[in-house]
Amino acid sequence: MDPIHKFRVGIYRDFVAKAKRLNEYNGLFWETYAMLEKTDSWGISQFREYQLQKIISLIQFAYKNTKYYRSMFDEHGWKPENFQNFHDLKKIPILTKDILKNNLNELRAIPLHKCVAVTTGGSTGIPTKIFLDARNTEAIRLAFVWRSFHEGGYYFGDKIAILRGKVIGSENILTDHKNNILYCSSMNMSEKNMRKYLYQIQKFGTRHIRAYPSSAELLAKYIKDTGTTFNENGKIKTLFTSSETLTSDVRELIEEQLHVKVVDLYGNSEQIGMIGQCRGGHYHEYMCHSYLEYLDDDNKSVKTGEGRIIGTGFINQAMPLIRYDTGDVALLGKNYLEGCVNRQRVISSIAGRHRKDEFLIGREENLVNFVAINTHVDIFDRIYRYQFVQEKKGHVRINVMPGRGYTDADNRNIYREFKKRLGETFDIEVCETNQFEYTLRGKSKLLVQKLISESKY
Repeated sequence: MDPIHKFRVGIYRDFVAKAKRLNEYNGLFWETYAMLEKTDSWGISQFREYQLQKIISLIQFAYKNTKYYRSMFDEHGWKPENFQNFHDLKKIPILTKDILKNNLNELRAIPLHKCVAVTTGGSTGIPTKIFLDARNTEAIRLAFVWRSFHEGGYYFGDKIAILRGKVIGSENILTDHKNNILYCSSMNMSEKNMRKYLYQIQKFGTRHIRAYPSSAELLAKYIKDTGTTFNENGKIKTLFTSSETLTSDVRELIEEQLHVKVVDLYGNSEQIGMIGQCRGGHYHEYMCHSYLEYLDDDNKSVKTGEGRIIGTGFINQAMPLIRYDTGDVALLGKNYLEGCVNRQRVISSIAGRHRKDEFLIGREENLVNFVAINTHVDIFDRIYRYQFVQEKKGHVRINVMPGRGYTDADNRNIYREFKKRLGETFDIEVCETNQFEYTLRGKSKLLVQKLISESKY
């Protein structure tokens, strides 16, 4: 750690200690962050050794604490001690989302009261519940996330504007002076609000922005179309993106119009795999987070080109997922780069998650980022599938396929939750149905947006 960063981290730690008293959550965050700092000097062999030891430990833990893996191992006559290298790991079958869904409690490794449940629908509209360790997982995850920000030039205490899915209120802007954060809601991207956001971001003295790629793209298009002056002095250094795939054309547009360096991060709700950009702009696996494999449709290893991201996670003891199919795709090229400060494995890019139809359009032409409203909620626990459909401005139909135990109360809860999130410029309709729209490849679509071409931005 360089002296200036060390000094600033010290100040920030003192602030956190005084403001909140360091509890176990904060302590685990800093412990993980310090460990990640030490890995800056590691070579690839040290990362691989770390991963192997984590895998060996995880297999032993999963066998001892989950019915799913214990039954699998006993059925095949396997013992945890038989798994001693990466090749041995490949004996374990791929864990799909369907298998996870059908074996939810069999995969849970700790008591339910120590878990927090999150639900992810991804791009398919088929909700998948995941159990996370309520005590540890989020603190560890955030250490990786904030370490990735430091890779992009962020120092603790820097002023940052966050343009993501936080529900803020009618003003759509909230300033957290204690933590130097300016929150701007991505849930109401009207021209009026975008103009206000750009003004407040500069007035705040922002050094970095964190945003969904699609939200940053909207700002960039607005700046370009209106000729708005933004960040011409270059004080805002970095724009951090995540949660959607960042395409090269969108990256170029954002960097050109906002005069920032874009630094991207890939992750998922299941906590299987984290891939972030270094200061040189290269994507690297976070090898202390998960062990990743890249497979073709026949489950054969891929060395170049497209590969499905299959991962074994290290940070969530509540539900150990081994060789889990994330449903995402990476592009592979060179595994390692000579001269790059970050010595972890290199990935060319992440493919297949960005969609141009990721906005809902309100009656007042306001755009609501769909990623922002499709966050993890338990109101979908008793349905098999759901899909959002928009055919006219200011109206959204939520199609649901009821599951066991679904009642009118669930219908009302879904309505209330999304009415709260979308606000007064939308009418919400919840419909029970078995009919859903699919892509040409037969994949279920979470959002069917038939109006996006009418939107200016």
